[in-house]
Amino acid sequence: MHTGSRIVYINDLPIENYMNMFADDAKILGKIGDADDCNALQIDLDKISAWSDMWQMELNAPRRHQVQAPPRRDQVQAPPRRDQVQAPPRRDQVQAPPRRDQVQAPPRRDQVQAPPRRDQVQAPPRRDQVQAPPRRDQVQAPPRRDQVQAPPRRDQVQAPPRRDQVQAPPRRDQVQAPPRRDQVQAPPRRDQVQAPPRRDQVQAPPRRDQVQAPPRRDQVQAPPRRDQVQAPPRRDQVQAPPRRDQVQAPPRRDQVQAPPRRDQVQAPPRRDQVQAPPRRDQVQAPPRRDQVQAPPRRDQVQAPPRRDQVQAPPRRDQVQAPPRRDQVQAPPRRDQVQAPPRRDQVQAPPRRDQVQAPPRRDQVQAPPRRDQVQAPL
Repeated sequence: MHTGSRIVYINDLPIENYMNMFADDAKILGKIGDADDCNALQIDLDKISAWSDMWQMELNAPRRHQVQAPPRRDQVQAPPRRDQVQAPPRRDQVQAPPRRDQVQAPPRRDQVQAPPRRDQVQAPPRRDQVQAPPRRDQVQAPPRRDQVQAPPRRDQVQAPPRRDQVQAPPRRDQVQAPPRRDQVQAPPRRDQVQAPPRRDQVQAPPRRDQVQAPPRRDQVQAPPRRDQVQAPPRRDQVQAPPRRDQVQAPPRRDQVQAPPRRDQVQAPPRRDQVQAPPRRDQVQAPPRRDQVQAPPRRDQVQAPPRRDQVQAPPRRDQVQAPPRRDQVQAPPRRDQVQAPPRRDQVQAPPRRDQVQAPPRRDQVQAPPRRDQVQAPL
């Protein structure tokens, strides 16, 4: 590069991308595919700016250009065809917004639960309390090629049902109406809920010497042989479905048993009655590799039934017809539906001083120490 009375060599530009140089003109070419490519191009531009400042040569800013190549024709996605565009829903398919009396009011300020205090938040486990991953000799190896079951043959796959064998959906007059409001069971009251059991009432888990060991390999019963498996019944041995006059009619409305009352529902157990989880030294260790039962061999797997052993679907005259329109029970009238409870009949939520506080930090059971954790086999 010739600048007045001196010559400057431009071959020492530290550029990572491809650079086309001729006399005092330079072009940088870079393919942008992700954020790393953008950062590499920006680093090259910063190096050129630092190089020009070192040799006291200013860049001609108005002559800088950025050229972006468009995608190739085979990379441009074609617009969808007219038969692939989904039509907008009809006016009768759009769901109407809920009415003002159907929108649920937000909870009051005294009903919002306060966040836990700093001394109530459980601390994360220490490094010596985290369980180490299993060793390489404890990981179970994948099954061998001769242990994998082959897929069924084409003549063993069951054909789909014909059009005359598919059951038609029920008509509108055959659909059962939802229960009335006076038939819905109300939730139990607070004084009827049973408190959880206390901690001294919870039964301790069995010790390790009380847990029964798994059976050994020579004690496991082998699967039956192919000649010991019972063949499926023949077509003339299958019992035909009952006729229409033999089917029992559903119970009437006055024969259905009413749900239990609120005072008959059993309350859940108290917190001190819940059984504590077993300790780490009481958990049973997994079986060793020589105690795991091997999968059955290929000659021990039962073959699927043949085509002449598969039961044929019922004929059209054996399918039960749907009930007639005069046999379907009509829904309750408007004067038979129970009105919702009034505002003064709704039970108010418990006050803040009635809510049970969480256990303190000194009441929470500490995790087992490192010398109490059982080492893996």
